Amino acid sequence: MDLDNDQFTGQRNGLCSISDFLMLVPTLTQYRPDMLDDLTFLFKVCGWEFDPAQPPDSNNSIVALYKGQLVGFVTYWLDSQPYAFVDSLLVHPDFRSKGIGYYLAHAVKEIVLKHGASAIRFVVTNPELAATLDRVGCTRREDAVVMEWKNGRVPVR
Repeated sequence: MDLDNDQFTGQRNGLCSISDFLMLVPTLTQYRPDMLDDLTFLFKVCGWEFDPAQPPDSNNSIVALYKGQLVGFVTYWLDSQPYAFVDSLLVHPDFRSKGIGYYLAHAVKEIVLKHGASAIRFVVTNPELAATLDRVGCTRREDAVVMEWKNGRVPVR
């Protein structure tokens, strides 16, 4: 991952607006295995399932820290395709609508573009996340369908 010194403090080219005063500026850093307990808690308070026995890959996962507390997480995948895929983007409920998701999405965008991706794809079921992604320049695709395997079963032909 290309985070300078493994950290990126979100800044938007020195430009400020009134909404910037309502935003928190997190420190973004690579996920590390010693953060597993905090990450498990974040998934729980966000209402997501998480199996600590299958922790995320630290090479493609970023956490947002605010005053030392883990308040956000994103994991992404670069493929041989011309796009990257964001697997999950979570923000602690107490820190939503404060810019954390914006900074996480922007950091992923910068990283994957440096690695040659021409697009990033998100599966979004949360209206707040959709609004955040609208603000960072994502466009909605009407042809997308979310599909999943249930109970880990893959049909055999």
